Formats: sequence, structure tokens, C-alpha cells
Amino acid sequence: MSARRSSRRRAWWTLAGAAFGAAALIVPASAQTGAVVDLGAQGWQQAASSGFGLAGPTTIAAPAGIYSAGSAAGFWWCTPYANSIIQSAVVHVTRAQAASAVDISAGPNSDGSGGLTTPDADVPTGSVGTNLSLDPLGSACVGARIRQTQAAGTTVTRTWTLSLADVVLDDQQGPSVADLQIIGPETNGWYTGPITVFWDADDNALLRGTTGVDVSDGTTVGLGDAADNTQLSATLDPGADGPHTVTVYRTGGGGWPTAEASVAIKVDRTPPTVPQMIAPPAGEFPVVLTTTPSIDGATGSGVAGYQFTADRGATILASNTLTRPGTYTIQARAVDVAGNITAWSLPIEVVVPANGSGSSGGAGGSGARGGAPVLHLTRVTIDGRAPGTNATIAVTRTWGQRIRVVGTLADALGTPAARARVTIADARGALAHGVSNAHGQFVLPVPVRRSGALTLSADRGGALTRITLRMRPLLSLTAAERRAITGRPLPLGPHRVISISGTASPAPLAAGRPVQLEYLLGHAWLPLGVPATIAHSGRWRLRYAVIRPGHAVIDVRVVLPSQPGLAFAAGISPVIKVAIS
Repeated sequence: MSARRSSRRRAWWTLAGAAFGAAALIVPASAQTGAVVDLGAQGWQQAASSGFGLAGPTTIAAPAGIYSAGSAAGFWWCTPYANSIIQSAVVHVTRAQAASAVDISAGPNSDGSGGLTTPDADVPTGSVGTNLSLDPLGSACVGARIRQTQAAGTTVTRTWTLSLADVVLDDQQGPSVADLQIIGPETNGWYTGPITVFWDADDNALLRGTTGVDVSDGTTVGLGDAADNTQLSATLDPGADGPHTVTVYRTGGGGWPTAEASVAIKVDRTPPTVPQMIAPPAGEFPVVLTTTPSIDGATGSGVAGYQFTADRGATILASNTLTRPGTYTIQARAVDVAGNITAWSLPIEVVVPANGSGSSGGAGGSGARGGAPVLHLTRVTIDGRAPGTNATIAVTRTWGQRIRVVGTLADALGTPAARARVTIADARGALAHGVSNAHGQFVLPVPVRRSGALTLSADRGGALTRITLRMRPLLSLTAAERRAITGRPLPLGPHRVISISGTASPAPLAAGRPVQLEYLLGHAWLPLGVPATIAHSGRWRLRYAVIRPGHAVIDVRVVLPSQPGLAFAAGISPVIKVAIS
């Protein structure tokens, strides 16, 4: 279904019993039934008057005494909904006293012209009154007026009332959705965790429906009647492994169809089955490592390859061919296209004979039938921290910074690997390249651009270690507040309002997210005021009015909170000092 409509479809809604211009908007019998919208205090607006007094919201009084011909007063009313017009309406007229020389008009114009005119003789005395049906001619407003037709004198005040009833509105705008985007952990087009869906939903307020998102397996998140002209978002489970359709929607009324936009996604959160090592034939040289097939299932992304280790998972061999003589304890695991990794297999002992190996070359290196060397990391740190026992490390850094990866490479027998090409990459490609020195050492600065799993490999081999990087958005303050970072408090000023603005980078990820002003109380940071939303440009502005008088210097910061499933960690701005005086 198209998210945007190119043709107009009318929907009529009736204002029943709209005395004084306030009434319930109900659906006619041909559509839904029941109250849908209440106009509340939407009342008549005062029109120009001359000679007559305006006694109330819809009451016109002819004052006692003499008043001239042409004296008039009236009221007008407009639909409160954008992109809607008045299809028809009824003006109800009553008077409290005997007839006098006046006429009453009602029409699409604010002065009541352009429609019907009723002489006073046709308006009975009492509460029964007279109804004037009018055609607003496609106008968004209607008016009514009483006019004195000839000069007259009276000693009794004559009072008329005008009320609006049976207004039929024509809804000229249907619902629409646009700008559907999905962010979540993803490798090679396969999502491996909760997803955050972004979209825009629009409609006018006339019987506007609800908006939300659902996945084809039945997972649904509804946002109710969410506001227009803002980016909406919801975080949800993408469903079981396999293909799915993510659909955002906004419902409408009065015959307007539901607006939808969809995108197809693929989900794989299950690793393949664990492969098992196959013992190579005795005396084989070089030794080629093989495994039983790993199965990824009918809905999986498929097995991408196998990895081998000779040190119980501390490092991963760069090749499945061993050429350096010796005895090795080998394990294997499988990796699928989505990046899911199995557990290590049961170990087996592999013996590489001396046949043709000579006295040089590493395991997998320059033997008689050798290939690329089998390298491993003898030491690695990321910003000074060493990985854990599973050869992985998790770090959180601010966008735009760099992490510093330092390590030493060696072959299977521990000889330093000189002039080895080192690469750090994520699912979208290489982020940094380098070459080890004569001692096998390397230093790589890696830019922080996005969250995800980074792998370090050498000489185009398999991953030697894995870095799980969580990118923290950069929250910067505007120049006016930066001087407070140096330690000089930012004066609050006579208006006593804390006003801080700045930017969040990268804007595409931060846009639509809330930022919260916080202040330091003891050792705890507490919220101050209400959050603000980051604009599409990445800019934000927060204001907080100080209620209590006093003298103090407080520490203030801005935080962009993290949420489950989001592709970044919480962002924290520099701390500034604010002087309250």
C-alpha cells in the first residue's frame, strides 16, 4: 500500500447539537459509530457589531431606547482542523420578545453574507426558534448576523440568540507514513538483535487514527495517536530466524484507508551446529585441517566458514594448513554469514611431520608445500587494556575519537612476524591498516565511527582477536557555554533561566532522541527539568527556570540516554559550572 496518497477522498463528519459552537463530532451511520472527537470549548467568534449589544457568546441584545437602521451584530465559527472544510451547517435563531424590524442572515462569510436571509416575521417568539440551513460553499468558516432594517424606538430590551448545530465537516487529508528506517545489530544484511524502527506519520487532527509498527511474525508496537511532524521510533524484537516484513502504519477514518510503508529484513540469531575435527591421515604433509559439516538450518544465513585454534581459543589460526613440524592441539568452530559463531569443538591432537619442512618457515609457512604463515598474537592491548580469556574486549568510546591498538605478532613457534600486514575491520570494511616491524610489533589508531564488532587479522588470515565497540555520541556545547569548562562559572543572568544548547554527532543516529539536563548532587547526577528532542540537524536546546532564589555554583551536564537495542551507548557532554545569584 502506498505511504502517500495522490488523490483526494472525502470523509464527512457531523457536529450534532452544537449549541454555542461546542459539540461532539460523531461519525454518520454509514461509517463507524460513537463519539470520536470532542470540540470542547470551540465557540463562536465575535464579529463586528454596531448599535446592538453583545450580551454573551451567542446572544445579541437590542438595547432599550432608539437605535438606527443598519445596526447589526453577529458571530462566526471556523473548523479547527487543518485541511478540512464545512460541508453544511444549521444556524438556530430564537428571540425573547415580540417581533421587531430585523432580518437574520447566515452564510459562508464571517458577516453571515453569501447564504440565507430570514425576515423577523419568520422567527417565532420563544425557545423553539428558527433553523437556517446554509451551504458554506467549500468555506472553512460560517457566520450569522442580525440587522436592524429600519429605525425604531423601544423601551424594552429585545434579545436574540444564535447557535450552531449539525455542522458537517469534509476531511480532505488522509493519513500517510514516510521515511521508514531500521537500525540494529546487523552483519551482511542479517539482523542479529533487537531493531529500532524510525518513521514519520502525518494526518490532520480530524479523526486522526493511531500509528505503530509491526513485524510479520506478529510482534507489534503501537504508539497511539502520536504527534505529527516529528520522527517516531519504536524498539522491538525482529522475530524468529528467517525473512520478515517490517511495516509502519497510520490509520484513518471516514473512508480513508490505512497508510503503510514496509521493508523486508532477514534475521539470524542462531549459530550453526558445532563442527567436529577430522583427524588427518598419519604422516600427511602438509597437514590440512578439516571438519565435519556444520548445519545452519533452513532459516539461517548459511555457514560462511570455519576457524581453527591451537591454543584453546586465545588466537585463531590464519590458515587451515600446518607446515611447521610439531604436535598441536586443534579445535574448530563455524561462523555463519550473519556473524554468529559456534562453540569450539572437542580438541584433537595433530602431528606435523618433518617431511620437506627444512629448518625455516612457520606453521603454515614456508615448508616444501607451504602457504601463508600461521600467525598469532603474543600480546595485544586496546587503549592499554588487554582482552579477556576469550580473546575479546569490549570498549565504549565517543564518536570521532580513536582507539589505539598495540600488539605483537609471532608464528606458530613464537618467532616474531616481521613485515606482516595487519588489518582491523568491521562488517562494512577495513578501518585501519598497518605493518609489523622487525620485532613483530604494530600500532594501529582506529577511528570510532559506529558501533559493532571489529576483528584484527594479519596477512589476510582469520580473526586474531575481536573488539566489541560501542560508539558514544558526541555531545558538544555551544561557544557561549564552553568558557564554563575552563572553571569559570557561567552566570545565570537576571532572567534566572539555565539555557544550554549544542550539537549531537553523528546526527543521523542521534536525531529524534531525547537529551536530559542533569546536575550533580553529592556523588549522584539527578535530572533537571524536562528532556528535549534532538533535531534532524543534530542540534538541541535545553532550558530550565530556577524557582528558588539563592547563591550557588552547580555542576551541569547533558546526557543522551542509551536504550536497549540502540546502536550506540549513552552520550555525555562536558560538565559546566552555572552560577546562580
